[in-house]
Amino acid sequence: MYNIRLARNEDMPAVRSLWCEAFGGDEPYTSWYFREIYRPERTFSLCEAGQIVSCMQYAPYILSLHGRRLPVAYLAGLCTAPAFRRNGFAQALLLYAMGQLSPQYIALLMATDIPDFYYRFGFCHCYQLRRHILSAALSAAISPLWRQSALSEPDLEQCDRIYRRMTARLDGYVIRGHANWRNFLTDFLCDGGGLYVANDAYLLWIIEDGMLKIKELGFTSRAALQRGVVLGRQIAADRDSPGIIWDAPLAVPAPAGALLRPHVMAVSCAALQACTDAEEIAAQTKKLFGSSPKLWVNEIT
Repeated sequence: MYNIRLARNEDMPAVRSLWCEAFGGDEPYTSWYFREIYRPERTFSLCEAGQIVSCMQYAPYILSLHGRRLPVAYLAGLCTAPAFRRNGFAQALLLYAMGQLSPQYIALLMATDIPDFYYRFGFCHCYQLRRHILSAALSAAISPLWRQSALSEPDLEQCDRIYRRMTARLDGYVIRGHANWRNFLTDFLCDGGGLYVANDAYLLWIIEDGMLKIKELGFTSRAALQRGVVLGRQIAADRDSPGIIWDAPLAVPAPAGALLRPHVMAVSCAALQACTDAEEIAAQTKKLFGSSPKLWVNEIT
């Protein structure tokens, strides 16, 4: 018979081993994550015969939604050891976590590649992205207005200032503090990404499958946005990428025909506590978030 509990300090090697088995153990990201981000008190563990065979983590954030600051939890890393799969452990763990977290938060959010698993629990897609695909620039010469960042304190502060100005007219975004910024950017750079910063914009980019992908572009004006896109195309040329892909929030202007892509899923905690029908929970969740094109989805750590 299994039991579910929060992880303890001594469980970290077992949780890390399970994580690596499920998601890979790429370095330096994995060591950084379990040194700086992992918290046993935010890790739900399912144990069978004293062994952790399934686990899931969460992180608290503050979401600015419809003029209110709301406590939310991002769920991540739900996984089960291969030898113990198809026993309903992931479902049991998720249901337990939802029951524990619902009284504390307004909503639970996650990004996942297997949405069908979560629909049955009332999760639904509350954010959409619009895919921009652009060719590389003809010239790789980068404007001196941009500087490549090495994660200095001044650059962290500059990114934060730009982000605050940009999101002041948006909705549904995560409020980032200094620790959030450092963790977010370090996470990204550990994965091989790059950061450029200017006075009115910043650009996070990475090469994936031979294409340059913009992970986040912060800007304070339409002109700054355009310069950020130009920079992405110039970096693509410099890195011998044929072009750039940017899955951008709907608030960013896009050419006609740009493909819409569902992104972050969410579930309303009030709905979880009020009913058990997944469709009704999803309907209440969509009502909570709304469908404004100003919803600004975040990359998170």
